[in-house]
Amino acid sequence: MNEDQSEQAWIVREYVNGRGQVEIARDTGLSQARICVGIERFCSSHGCHVKYRLYGPHRIIAAREALRRYQGGFAQPLPESVAVKAQLAYAAARHEHAWLLRAEGLTLQQVGDRFGVSRERAREMIANFGRRVRRAMRKTHFTWGGDY
Repeated sequence: MNEDQSEQAWIVREYVNGRGQVEIARDTGLSQARICVGIERFCSSHGCHVKYRLYGPHRIIAAREALRRYQGGFAQPLPESVAVKAQLAYAAARHEHAWLLRAEGLTLQQVGDRFGVSRERAREMIANFGRRVRRAMRKTHFTWGGDY
C-alpha cells in the first residue's frame, strides 16, 4: 500500500515521541512491517536514510531531523482492513465509470486515456464490471404486478 506522507509523518511523530513500533502497530491496527517501512520511507524522502544503517537512538535522531524538515500535516493512518475496503470500493467505482464511458460510445483507447491505462487494461476493467452486472441481473427476478 502506498502511504500518504501525512500518515507516514504521524507514524514518525509517534515514534519520535517515545512510542515503540510494536506499540504503534498494535494501537493503529497496522502491521509492524508497515510501521517500520513507513518510518524508513518518510526519513528517506526527507534526506535522512535510516534503512539498514541506523537503529535505536540513532534512528530516533534521524527521524526527528526528518520531521523537522517536513512541512505538512499529520493524519493517523487507517487500519489495513479499512484501507483495503476503501481500495476495493474505489476500484469498483472506477470499473463502473469505465463501463459507463464505453456505453456512452467512447473507444477503448479513449477510456484508457481517460484513466491513464492501456487499451487492454480498459477492456479488462469493462469486462470485469460487465460480468458483475450480468451476474446481478441473473440473480434479480423482476415481477410485474399492478398498474403503474
